[in-house]
Amino acid sequence: MATTGHLERMLKRAFMEPGTRPRFLKKLLASNAFVFIQHPEGETPTVWNSQTVAWIRYDGAEVIPLFTSEEALSKAPMPGSSAYSVNVQSLLEANPNTHCHVNPGSTYDMQFSADDLTRALASVAQAGGSTRLMPGAAENAAIAKNHHLLTSKLMTCLAGISQVEKAYLLEADLSQLLTRPLRIAILASEDCRIAETISGAIEGAYKSKLPAEVRVFLKGSPEHLSMKAAGTAPFYDREWGPRLLTLEKDTPSQ
Repeated sequence: MATTGHLERMLKRAFMEPGTRPRFLKKLLASNAFVFIQHPEGETPTVWNSQTVAWIRYDGAEVIPLFTSEEALSKAPMPGSSAYSVNVQSLLEANPNTHCHVNPGSTYDMQFSADDLTRALASVAQAGGSTRLMPGAAENAAIAKNHHLLTSKLMTCLAGISQVEKAYLLEADLSQLLTRPLRIAILASEDCRIAETISGAIEGAYKSKLPAEVRVFLKGSPEHLSMKAAGTAPFYDREWGPRLLTLEKDTPSQ
């Protein structure tokens, strides 16, 4: 992954020398960048209750603004209140048919069409570089959309338990999610008793007692290795938290 300085030098060169743009885009896909996020009104923003902001272009197309640094964020023509550092390739794989604009408002910026991004992602996949970060993302997105209150409260609950590193939802039929016990697997740094706490979070979300079947396993255990081998995506990961960046609401545009 390129450093911020190196990536911005490549962007400047790509801006001035169009022939280097494919190389820059390849490097961008392998890097992290900031995106603006929005969250439900009245709630404290977290990476779990927020959505990536896409600007609507004059022709109605959705464009995701990407920023290579906090300095670039401060120059955005339409500042946001919160931003999140995300892997660019994973972001674009999860948002197909979307255009992107790198560092809008800065001296050196660049736009890529949905076709540009599709070709670049296909090239990465053909080279064996397709990301494994997104398995299960569609299922997790459906849970968040259909059961937002549960998702928000459960994520907040897990974030408050220091021993929890990752959490996985073991539920194939989403339509049954609220009619039978919620089945969750927890990767923990040490053995801990959290089933009652999680059940309490669910009860608080729906004002009724709905128990949860919680399995706790440790890193390197057979359960953990099995989960990794299956490519199951967590719906909670403690490492996501530090990527959230709260911006000043009166950030000036330049």
